[in-house]
Amino acid sequence: MPTFPANVELGQLLFLAHARCNHFLKAQQVAIKLSKEFPNEKIFGTWYVVSMAMRGAFDQNATMMKMASKVLQKNVHASVVEFLEYMKKEYGAHAFTLTMPSSSSSTSTATSGGGGGGDASSSSSSLSSSKKKKKKQSANKSSAASKTVETTKEDNQKKLQFSELIRFYIWTLEQQGEWTQIVEEVLLNDEPYGTILEPIPYDRKQLLAEYGLKVDKYVPLSNALYGYLLSQFDADEWTWWTGFFDSLFQLFDLLASKKLNSAPATVSFQGSNLKVVSSVETAKQFIAELQGKNSKKRGPFLAMLELNRRLIKQQDNDGDSESMQVYKRELEQMLYDYFVQFGVKNICFEDVKPFLSNLSKDASLQLLDKCKQWIDDSSNGAVGEDRCVL
Repeated sequence: MPTFPANVELGQLLFLAHARCNHFLKAQQVAIKLSKEFPNEKIFGTWYVVSMAMRGAFDQNATMMKMASKVLQKNVHASVVEFLEYMKKEYGAHAFTLTMPSSSSSTSTATSGGGGGGDASSSSSSLSSSKKKKKKQSANKSSAASKTVETTKEDNQKKLQFSELIRFYIWTLEQQGEWTQIVEEVLLNDEPYGTILEPIPYDRKQLLAEYGLKVDKYVPLSNALYGYLLSQFDADEWTWWTGFFDSLFQLFDLLASKKLNSAPATVSFQGSNLKVVSSVETAKQFIAELQGKNSKKRGPFLAMLELNRRLIKQQDNDGDSESMQVYKRELEQMLYDYFVQFGVKNICFEDVKPFLSNLSKDASLQLLDKCKQWIDDSSNGAVGEDRCVL
């Protein structure tokens, strides 16, 4: 009868082999044996719970998934709280803004910890001794700097590992449809989980905006967060634009159905008041503002097209043909303007393709004629060289 490998690396490889083949029961059994054989390696306990969760998802076993989620919650919470206490004790106020120390700061720290020099002397032996002492101090400084850098790297690595573990916990809750628990327990508050999800500044905000859309009362917060991400980080990130419009039109529905009496002007998050965009007019102003700040990026200009496309669909569903025709005429002009600005890019047609179906055949032909005329004018030098389509 084959025995369990005594080598920890072989045991890990065996676990991973079962996991890759979706043999989660066998992987779970290996994780149990690894925990018993190597009790000092806490990660194997986590592997056991992960295997249980994957079994629940793969076999569509809701009871097992719920059990795994509860065990994971207990393990993650205890580990994260312990890590938070260590980080605060070690780094104080800078616990979650760790940076690699520069050479100047490391040198300054090492110098302040060193002793003073000896008596001044003009003899060659004293000079030699002084040089040796300086070399030794320099070596000590380098050693201290290396140690500081290594410690910071290790702690940042731990933070990333905990971040991934929390994300897996979020996934188990997602499988159960526990959207409110994801928002309120994991993402909304700084501790114990929130700050650990921010190795990249926008990670936690992006997750909170995404899951907030699943809970009616947090839709305004999602809207404000998506607006913040677009204005502060990247106006070209299309997934954020999609989330922004999802939150905007969800707000329209919530207000229309009286599930929300009124949309707040701002929401508070991490000590800042973030603006909520809750009307078509303010949405257009927000997009126009980002267009002015990011004239070289396609995202804000595509966003205006997307807003009109969604408004056309909404008016069509409501049976408001008059408003729909107004939005269609606006869309036609926007498509032409987009072609004038970004027609030199190979991606231009793929950009506008999703919006063309909202135009009538006559409007499409009219748009095509206008684009052809603009190309002819640009070829004859009637427009600026930077706008010329070759």
